[in-house]
Amino acid sequence: MESRLVVQRVLPSGRQALVRPFHLSLEGLKSSTVCRDAEDYDVMVKSVFLCARRHDVIVVIYAVVSNHAHVAVLSEELGQVERFANNLKQVHSMWLSRKYGGVSTLLGTCAYITAIETVQYARNVFAYIPRNALDNGAENIATYKWSAYRAMFCKPGADENGGSLIPVKNLSRRCIRQCLHTGDKLTNVPWMLNGNMELEPASACDCAYLESVFNNDQSFFMRLVGSANMPEMTYDLSIVKNERLNDASFIKLANEYAGSWYRTNIYEMSPAMKARFLAYLSRKLHLRVPQVARCLEMDREIVAKILGK
Repeated sequence: MESRLVVQRVLPSGRQALVRPFHLSLEGLKSSTVCRDAEDYDVMVKSVFLCARRHDVIVVIYAVVSNHAHVAVLSEELGQVERFANNLKQVHSMWLSRKYGGVSTLLGTCAYITAIETVQYARNVFAYIPRNALDNGAENIATYKWSAYRAMFCKPGADENGGSLIPVKNLSRRCIRQCLHTGDKLTNVPWMLNGNMELEPASACDCAYLESVFNNDQSFFMRLVGSANMPEMTYDLSIVKNERLNDASFIKLANEYAGSWYRTNIYEMSPAMKARFLAYLSRKLHLRVPQVARCLEMDREIVAKILGK
């Protein structure tokens, strides 16, 4: 990873730590939606920050559309991002189930997490995320309500209609339950709500991180957003989970995940660690029993049982 991507931050828990960027792609179902109306979008955006806070993850930029969401975050390690993603799926699935009944929509879907290793890739991801608004029918990315695009390179202080913002930390517990749909104690958050009781992204995102990646040049950011190659980025996101890798590529990628998850390599893992890691890895890569057994030095029958093959 390029050194300038690793920064020191105060985490939501109050600890100081070195963090690095990750891209979370949270998929919905092709036959269903995760956000049907403005209330669902509002709840999803707030849940992104609530779940990130619970798992010591910092949100940089996000976009929520009708059937999926993208979030770029800063975290100490991959495991934290995985737990954040699972919590977000659980929370929003519960919301949809309570409101509409039926199946918990997101619990059967995948959250794909990619470590952002280079400044160029970070720029592409940060530009790609807000462009998802166009897939949701938005005519103007800048006015799309459910992304953090408008938070970047701005001076927060008033809502878009010129009204005063409301500090979340000043709200009563009852109001927090009504507006943010949580019982979490939020007395130390910097978050602000606008006159519609929607979360203002400039008060909650680490805008300074994104801005530094674009050399603090707003025009640079806007140019790249305007020229972001959506098909190419979509391909980049899908290739890791679908591609059949050769042994060398598989070992390299598995070691990257192992380093982020366990801070070790695949050959130093105990059998129990390998079993847990393989269950995790199966959600990220297209796995073949012979290759996994060969590369991870595991028994084929055990691998097949873990993978359900």
